[in-house]
Amino acid sequence: MSDTFAISSTKKSLISGSGPLLTLIVLCGLVLRIGELNGPVEYDEAYSVVEFASRSWWTVISDYSLPNNHIFHNLLVRSSLLSLGLHAWSIRLPALVAGLGMIAAAYFMGKAFYSKETGLVAASLTAFFPELVHFSTIARGYTLVGLFSLLIFWLAQQIITRPARRYWVMMTACSALGLWTIPIMLYPASAAYLWVALEGPRNRKFFTGWLTSGLAIGLFAGLLYSPALAISGWRRILDNGFVQPVDAKKFFDWLLLARLEQTWGNWTNQLPWQLTSVLVCGFLLSVILHRKLGSSRWPLSVLLLGWCALLVLARRPDAFDRFWSWMIAPLLVWSAAGLVETTRRIRNQQVSWPTILSWLAIVGLAISAIISLPGMPLRWAKVSNVQASALYLAAELQPGDAILAGYPNNAALWYYLKEYGVSDTAWQAHANAGRYLVLLATNQKDQSIETIFKSYGLDPTRIDLKNVIALGEYGKIRIFACKPLK
Repeated sequence: MSDTFAISSTKKSLISGSGPLLTLIVLCGLVLRIGELNGPVEYDEAYSVVEFASRSWWTVISDYSLPNNHIFHNLLVRSSLLSLGLHAWSIRLPALVAGLGMIAAAYFMGKAFYSKETGLVAASLTAFFPELVHFSTIARGYTLVGLFSLLIFWLAQQIITRPARRYWVMMTACSALGLWTIPIMLYPASAAYLWVALEGPRNRKFFTGWLTSGLAIGLFAGLLYSPALAISGWRRILDNGFVQPVDAKKFFDWLLLARLEQTWGNWTNQLPWQLTSVLVCGFLLSVILHRKLGSSRWPLSVLLLGWCALLVLARRPDAFDRFWSWMIAPLLVWSAAGLVETTRRIRNQQVSWPTILSWLAIVGLAISAIISLPGMPLRWAKVSNVQASALYLAAELQPGDAILAGYPNNAALWYYLKEYGVSDTAWQAHANAGRYLVLLATNQKDQSIETIFKSYGLDPTRIDLKNVIALGEYGKIRIFACKPLK
C-alpha cells in the first residue's frame, strides 16, 4: 500500500510540475543551440539576408525572384537586424525562437494526443535532436514551418475533441502563415485537414467549419502573396525551376532514393545507433498499437506519411533534407508515444515507467546541455575562411576597387562585407574599376580568375592576368589583385 502511494505521489508530482519541467527543457534546448548561433553564415542564409531582408520591407514581400525568399521569416529577420544590428546571431534569432517554440509545441502535441509524460519526452527529444538544433541556428524559415506544423496537429486534435471557432481560426492562421513562409507547408497542412475530415463528427456544422477554414487558407495565402504575384508573377512562385517536377526516369531511377538516404543520414549521423534504434522502435510501436495507445480511429502518423508519399510521387520534387525538416518533430512525438504509452500498459507495474522515462529523457537532455557548455566560447568565436577573407578585404579595399567571388563563397562574402560596413557597390562589379580583388576557391576545379570574371559578365581578356598579385590565403581561399589592361 505504501509503495503504491509513493508511486502515485511521484507521478502526481511530475504531472503537477510539468510547467517548470517544460521550462527546464526549453532552457536546455537554448543552451544546445546558443553555441551555434554565431557560427559561419551559410550560402542560403547569406543570400537571403543580402538580397531580401536587408533591402526594404517592400522587397521582402514582393521580390520572389528566387524561392530563397522565405517571406514571413525574412520579415522577422528584417525586424531583428533593424532592431539589433546586422550580426550572425541577430539574423538567426527568428529561427532560434521558432526552434524553441517547437520544443513547447511538441510537448502540447504529445500531451493532447497521449499524456503529459509523452509530451515531456517528446519535448526533450525535440530539444536535443541535432538536426533540429542545426535548423534553429540558420537564418532560414524551416523552424517556422516546423512550429506551424506542430501547432496545426495540436489544433486538429483540439478540434476533434472539442470543436470551437477559435481553434478553426488559429489553424487557418498557422497554415496561411506557414505557406507564406515556405510553400512546403502545403504538405503538413493538407494532411492535417484530411485527418480532421476523416476523424471529425459527421454533421453539417463541423463540415461547414472545415470547408470555411480550408477556403480561408487559400484566400489569406493569396492575399499575403499578392505583392509577389503582382511584381514577380505566379510562375516564380508556383512554377520556378526549383519546384518543377524532376524528369520521371531520373526521379524514380535514383534521385528519390538518393535524397531519402541523404536525409536519413543527416538526421541520424550525430546520434548513437542505439538511440536511433530506440526511436525507430518507439515510432513502430505507436503505429502497431495505435488503437490501444490513442483515442483516434485514424493514426495521424500513418496518414501523414502516406499522404506526403502520394504528393511526392505526384509532384516529383528534388526533395533535399531541408524539404523534410518540418516532419522531424512530429515523428519524435510519435516515437515518444510508442515508448511511454506502451510502458503505461504493462500490467502489475511495481514502478511508474512513464514517469521514469520522462525523467530519463530530461536528465539526459540536461547532461547534454551541461557537456556542451565548456566548448561554447570557442564555437561562438569561430571564424570561417570566408569571414577572415572579408575582414582582410574590408581593410585592404581602396576607392575604385571591385570585389569578385565565385560560388559558393560569393553570398557569404557579400554578407560579411556588409556586416563590416563595406558598401554594396564594392561587390557589384563594373567594367571601369581601377582594381579587382578576386576571391578564388582552390577546391573548385572548374573555378579560375577567368571564370569568375565571366560569371560577372566581364571580359577577362581586358584584364592584365600576367601581373596578378597574390594578396593572401585563408584555407582553401586565395585572394588576388589584378588591374584592367591600359
